[in-house]
Amino acid sequence: MVEWLQGLQSEQVEARRHDHLPLNRVQALSELPMNQPLFDSLVIFENYPVDTDAADRHGLSVSEVGSVEATNYPLNLAAFTGKRLVLILLFDPDVFDRATVEGLRGQLTLHARSLVDVTDEKIADLGLVTPGRRNEILRTWGRGAPGDSGHTLTEIFAEQVARVPGNTALIVGDERVSYAELDARANRLAHHLVERGVRPDSRVGVCLGRSAELFVALLAVLKAGGAYVPLDPEYPADRLAFMVSDSGAGLVVTDSACAGALPPTDAGLLLLDDATEHAAVAARPGHAPEVTVRPDNLAHVIYTSGSTGRPKGAVLPHRGVLRVARDPKLAMTERDVVGQLATVSFDAGTLEIWSALLNGAALAVSPTRVMSAAETGAFLHSRGVTAIWITAGLFHEIVDSDVRVFSGLRLIMSGGDTLSPAHCVKVVGQLPGVRMINGYGPTEGTVFTSLFVVNDNYTGTGPMPIGTPIAGTGVYVLDAALRPVPPGVAGELYLSGDGMARGYVNRPRITAERFVADPFGPPGSRMYRSGDLVRWLPDGNLDFVSRTDFQVKIRGQRIELGEIESAAAGYPGVAQALVLAREDIPGSKRLVAYVVPESGAPAPEPDEVKSFIGRSLPAYMVPAAVLVLDVFPLTPNGKVDRRALPSPEEMAGEGTEGLAPRDPGEELVAGIWAEVLGLERVGVLDNFFDLGGDSILSIQVISRVREVFAVDLPARTLFDNPTVADLASAVESQVLAELE
Repeated sequence: MVEWLQGLQSEQVEARRHDHLPLNRVQALSELPMNQPLFDSLVIFENYPVDTDAADRHGLSVSEVGSVEATNYPLNLAAFTGKRLVLILLFDPDVFDRATVEGLRGQLTLHARSLVDVTDEKIADLGLVTPGRRNEILRTWGRGAPGDSGHTLTEIFAEQVARVPGNTALIVGDERVSYAELDARANRLAHHLVERGVRPDSRVGVCLGRSAELFVALLAVLKAGGAYVPLDPEYPADRLAFMVSDSGAGLVVTDSACAGALPPTDAGLLLLDDATEHAAVAARPGHAPEVTVRPDNLAHVIYTSGSTGRPKGAVLPHRGVLRVARDPKLAMTERDVVGQLATVSFDAGTLEIWSALLNGAALAVSPTRVMSAAETGAFLHSRGVTAIWITAGLFHEIVDSDVRVFSGLRLIMSGGDTLSPAHCVKVVGQLPGVRMINGYGPTEGTVFTSLFVVNDNYTGTGPMPIGTPIAGTGVYVLDAALRPVPPGVAGELYLSGDGMARGYVNRPRITAERFVADPFGPPGSRMYRSGDLVRWLPDGNLDFVSRTDFQVKIRGQRIELGEIESAAAGYPGVAQALVLAREDIPGSKRLVAYVVPESGAPAPEPDEVKSFIGRSLPAYMVPAAVLVLDVFPLTPNGKVDRRALPSPEEMAGEGTEGLAPRDPGEELVAGIWAEVLGLERVGVLDNFFDLGGDSILSIQVISRVREVFAVDLPARTLFDNPTVADLASAVESQVLAELE
């Protein structure tokens, strides 16, 4: 402590020689915009000692000194010397609430006393919080209620079959499947899987379209004791091949329509629509096979983006899925109809499927994953959906276009990215019967780690909290030395409890880095290092701050930028690649790749680089734009200056000089594009996605086209007609068709 104080004093003395440099010069040298303040806090040391004895000798006395001050900064700390040290905190009430500042005052008092009492100790040994507050943070705030994790998914599903056998379990198009029928179909397939060698913890790939057979297969794998590995048939063949091989799946359940998406692997194929296989499955018993499965057995393997250039598979047990599907805050019952909009390869699909089937509710499967606000509303109302998970981007788009789309719902769960408080307040205010939840959690924690319920008391001021831990879950906010930090201080979030994955498939090093010993739990327990910086709010809710690395979330999908950079760098002639998640249009994140060609090599074509990336990565990881630069801009210390990298619009000169609209239809469509993309002008042959468009912005375009042209277009129209000319032609064709 003494050494640190002496070093601090030396730094202060050294800094005094810069005292007279004007702040406007400091602002200019910092390269911060003039409207952005240099500081968000100020420390003032008032070193004007008063000789009170001299004052007494002259018959003077001061009974009280007071002042009313306004601060130009969010937080000021003023220190005054005298017979005792006086500290005064001034704060901007628009930035800090009184409870937060009271907490800061308590921390200052604790640290000031520590500085006096333990000057011969190490700084690392100083307590950051009082024992009482430490216990509150660890045992009260950081602990969810006991979870329903002592059973398996198949046991709880069997309870629903016994309780509500005639209730609808699946709604897929015009098909309705009851709980009893789903159970019998899954049992027959499970017997067949056991016959094919599936045992507890065996990994079984499932590659099927959005049909009833998909959910029969997932349930059957679990009933056979195995763990399913969801394989989205729309993923690139290379990625599917890696997932099958890496997971160790010895068998893939599929059909003839999806088998074509699967490249050759060592795994066997079970074609459900093959006549021989179909007959063999139909001949199996309708009761469940006698297989012993425990809560710690594997339920599924979910692959997420990996920084090494390859996805990594999180291995997740039954108990983790069960605790979130049965969490009391969701309060699912047999009266609910849960919308199934996500791919089953995404952990949101886990939430949708099992929160329905483990509570006797119906699961309503959407016909496609890409739907406009109007199409989403039509689906929800036609199926009588009462509960949905929806990505933050689509949630914002629907609230902006027509909040009544959500009018029939009981529960909206959203997240995967930052939720707008104003949009949530609008939903709660205008739809009193709707329960709004902001959900947070990495895949390694099984869907949700914490939930924040937006109620009538939520004002929408400040950032949207990510809530408190769900049942069966523990959270810690720790500093670099794994010490709990006080409320208001950012620390890394660590997860513990029933939701934790076992680790990553075939990744012992990264498993050891991320899943570490839990110093606050029972001997042998582990915690997961999330890489997210969060802080405790005064009321015990968590507030998300940022990532500690280059991982991002876009449209609910977790993405390691390094995996995209690795794919882009593999393009012939590319020397360097860097990927950013940009938000040039407020509320709309997009991936932008920057590449520098090898010396002497021709500049690669952006479209060809995008296609190359798309051969190994799923569509949600393909950059919206690829920009070719001669060199990367560097900071004075030689690192890439990410802030200096241009946006696609800057590279295009704030729009394009392409072909101008040739008729009123093209002119109207081009105007809609320019408005949505934030551009001055758009050429009729420009590609929407090359200009930075994405699926959420495409929904906005289609919504505006519907308003302007009074024509009904499906949400996928822009994907099939990505230029102004093509879209205008499609609109014209639809107008003529509707007139006939």
